Amino acid sequence: MSLSTYGGLKTAVVDWAFNGGALTEAIVASDILPQVQSMMYMGDGNDIDALRVQAMVDSATITPASGGIITISSQISSTLLGIIEITPTQMGASSLNYVEPWQFRKQSDTLMSTTGPQAIYTVEGDFLYLIGPAAVTEVKARWYEKFTALSADGDTDWVLTNAPQIYLNGCLWLACKYTQDDRAMMFKADFANAIKAANLNDGTTRRSGSQLIARPRSVA
Repeated sequence: MSLSTYGGLKTAVVDWAFNGGALTEAIVASDILPQVQSMMYMGDGNDIDALRVQAMVDSATITPASGGIITISSQISSTLLGIIEITPTQMGASSLNYVEPWQFRKQSDTLMSTTGPQAIYTVEGDFLYLIGPAAVTEVKARWYEKFTALSADGDTDWVLTNAPQIYLNGCLWLACKYTQDDRAMMFKADFANAIKAANLNDGTTRRSGSQLIARPRSVA
């Protein structure tokens, strides 16, 4: 079975682990892959970066509810990983700045206003609040979200199609920990490097191959 499908990934992990039968596809599906995906999406706070590529970006024009409130799970995404940008749809409007909730609640004047465009936003729980003013004016939102969950053996996603080494190395890292195989740290490094490479390649692709150049604003 091809590594480009969920079923193929599970088979490959068991084959590569070579553990005398201790590891099964069921364990890969229920215990190992969910952890790998969690670290792929959020990093590990240490050596592993979070995957962030354009294939994870979605966008929509959203109408806030009264008071400038957007429900994240239903109006943006139930698998949100991070807001990229929110911009009022009025011509010439600037993208909104994020502020902490306690700062947001101090904006007493703009909390009372209802005429757009908005200027700042904050997030609490499942709600995104817009003010400056708290208007129902439409905004264009862009965000990162998770890929569609893998379920059936024939399922695939962007990672399996474009960078299957991310899943394979991540699963083999945890599989080796499970079977007490001393190759674990090798596969962990390969997992981290595969994510880093995907992020770097995505950045290069978005710049159409051009390199970023630092240019001083003034010369002393």
